[in-house]
Amino acid sequence: MSAEFFENNYMHLPNHMIQGPVVPATNIISTTIVAIAAIYAFKSERKPSAAGFAGVAAFIFALQMMNFPIQDGTSGHFVGAVLAVVLLGAPFGILAMSLVLVVQCFVFADGGVSMLGANILNMAIVGAFFGSIVNFLAFENNERKRLQDYVLLAAGSWVAVVAASLILSVEMAFAGIGEFYKIAYAMVGTHMLIGIGELIISVFTYAVIGAGFRNSSKKIVSYLPVGIAVVVGFLLSPFASILPDGLDKVADKFGIMPVELPTFVTPLADYSFPFVQNEMFSTAIAGLIGVIFTFITVWVVGKLLIGKRGVRY
Repeated sequence: MSAEFFENNYMHLPNHMIQGPVVPATNIISTTIVAIAAIYAFKSERKPSAAGFAGVAAFIFALQMMNFPIQDGTSGHFVGAVLAVVLLGAPFGILAMSLVLVVQCFVFADGGVSMLGANILNMAIVGAFFGSIVNFLAFENNERKRLQDYVLLAAGSWVAVVAASLILSVEMAFAGIGEFYKIAYAMVGTHMLIGIGELIISVFTYAVIGAGFRNSSKKIVSYLPVGIAVVVGFLLSPFASILPDGLDKVADKFGIMPVELPTFVTPLADYSFPFVQNEMFSTAIAGLIGVIFTFITVWVVGKLLIGKRGVRY
């Protein structure tokens, strides 16, 4: 696989970057936690609508396409797990993030199939833990002032990104890639900067749609996130930074760029649409397809989990 592929592979672990017992361990852990989240989501008495659930997932998919430059020829992108939990609650937040990662893996070849468990653990479950803390301390407590809520959301979003990079450093060390402190120094330093972008996007998003999405009973509000996602995925994604992200930089530094071919190649690999030579338009079409496909996929899962039980918001 060419180096060019990895420069555009965004944040997700590709196949064979981590090997050994870490792979089955992360797959087992993530599968177990996602299954528990699905059970809790099904039994929950307070649920989003299927459209709201799918809309948040599509929104996060679109924002994850928007790589932004940080320093030294490196980029980062929004993760969104904390925001997902604040908007949907922990069980549905974990499921939304996991389904986004599944779509990215199987439709866009973004993240390896064998690494899906690790990607879900690092990007969905770790962030959901901190999102749950933010939810408990801030948004579920009506006595707190709004400014304090935003401060907690910003702090939780930043910490979640840094913590995920630390967990990934542990995984890489256990896989024998290098000494933990050297990997952590490179990973955490970069992701401390990426976390600043994460907190800005999280706070701004909640300020625009968060309170209305959580509290409004109007059905049209459930479709607001997917409407914004369509705009981002189609109109803004072609302008995302093409610089390699923090993970790619660290992988290059430690000489662990995988050379094996991917498990399979999809028509939309690398977020491009075949038969369209214009790179920006190709990305725009792929982004639009990704938003729509994510929305439909998560909406179907939402219908199965939500049904007519509980209170929708």
